[in-house]
Amino acid sequence: IAAILPVELSAGKTDGLVAAGIIKGAAEEEIALRVLTAQGILYRHSFFEVPQALLFDAPTVREDLTSLHALELLRMQSLLWEGKREAAYEILQYATGSDELFEEEKAEFERYRAAFTGGFIREKCPLYGIELLEEKLEGEGEK
Repeated sequence: IAAILPVELSAGKTDGLVAAGIIKGAAEEEIALRVLTAQGILYRHSFFEVPQALLFDAPTVREDLTSLHALELLRMQSLLWEGKREAAYEILQYATGSDELFEEEKAEFERYRAAFTGGFIREKCPLYGIELLEEKLEGEGEK
């Protein structure tokens, strides 16, 4: 029951506060909702089905938000999918230059750094669209 109360606890926002933020159109919650929507699409489809506006027309938020880091990763993956390696590399450089990344986030971005330096390392990912991206990048490396 406590989770539905719209309050901020020492551990973070309750589900109720997040839902209230979504209803109010708060930027932080909108970023999280965009990430969840894109990941939901990628669960069964590829980046072809993810609307570009969903990833790139997002509001500006604080740099330390985990949802922003997830959105940057999705942006980079989408650009790689389209073959826009320079633009994707710019996002990678910006994101990895942040002091706000958790170790897991740094590791995830480093996986994609390999795509730019050659020798893309394939790791299984539960998102179908990202598996297709990895296959596409591996194919580019063989050319």
